[in-house]
Amino acid sequence: FKFMSSLDKLAHAANLSSVIPRSWTVEVKSFLPWDGFSTSGHKLQKGVKAQFYEKAPGVSIESVLGSLDPFVNFAAFKNISHDNVIRAAMFDLLFTESDRHGQNVFFSDEGEITLIDNENTFGTSNSMLLPGHQKYEINRIGFSAIAGCGEKCPGNPKPSVNPMVALDYRCHVPRQYVGFDFPSGVKPFLEKIQNMSAKSVHDEFKMTREEHAVHLKKTVDEMLTLGFEGAMLSALSRQQGGNGYPIGKYGLKYWYPITKACCGLETCPLHTTRMKEKHIPDDEVTLKRDDPGVEATKLWGDTFEALASVTPDSGLERLQNILKGVE
Repeated sequence: FKFMSSLDKLAHAANLSSVIPRSWTVEVKSFLPWDGFSTSGHKLQKGVKAQFYEKAPGVSIESVLGSLDPFVNFAAFKNISHDNVIRAAMFDLLFTESDRHGQNVFFSDEGEITLIDNENTFGTSNSMLLPGHQKYEINRIGFSAIAGCGEKCPGNPKPSVNPMVALDYRCHVPRQYVGFDFPSGVKPFLEKIQNMSAKSVHDEFKMTREEHAVHLKKTVDEMLTLGFEGAMLSALSRQQGGNGYPIGKYGLKYWYPITKACCGLETCPLHTTRMKEKHIPDDEVTLKRDDPGVEATKLWGDTFEALASVTPDSGLERLQNILKGVE
């Protein structure tokens, strides 16, 4: 109860509550199993704590793009809120979400994105909205290429890319690069947290563990020093390499190489076969808000590569040169 209420308070303070269901704890009068078994009898009990959530509008993004007709669904997907996507990515990076996959990202008819199941925060980083993460890589090159490949990791990438990869935050921001251009309302929160002690953060936001406040402050410091991409790469650099980089294991705590964003058919082979059959131009099969700018091109390269090559360490080195203005 305390953890989710604290996370709700943090998200609200960071102006990110628009992408998560609001959550709160109340005491209720409820019928509960008196001995732990619902068939053995109940009693009316007062003062039972219950956690309530707003209903997330829409359906999971996986059901929209993961298995149904991509011709029908991709068209609906094109009205997605770019602002929602970057706020969702900001939430996952800032609070270090470790299990963000297509079943807990909801998409509404109005194009709004809502994140559910947000209890896996303040650990390792793993989000389908952020390149270099396992959940992202599953959409980009396929599950079989990063799991079950043993000593042959990475396995052969799928010939086509799951359209969910276009939820990559880079497809939804100007120049495909955030840097220090955080969504409105986020920077004042970052500056506030930076100027507080870990204990003060823990106490003000009623967090369950002070080490979570320490973790948050580290992410905040990296965002304000290195920008969004720097914080993302720094978080990945503290994890082990997946896909044979260097250990070839599958799990929630690994990083994967990064390449140019796959936002549409103009860049990469999105799995939208029926759209091709109907002779819809490639430039219409895209969620790209903008072309890559100088920073994104220097950081990730100018070509989409199935076998990506930018590691967290090499990415941080490139980023330092960008921040210093080195060509």
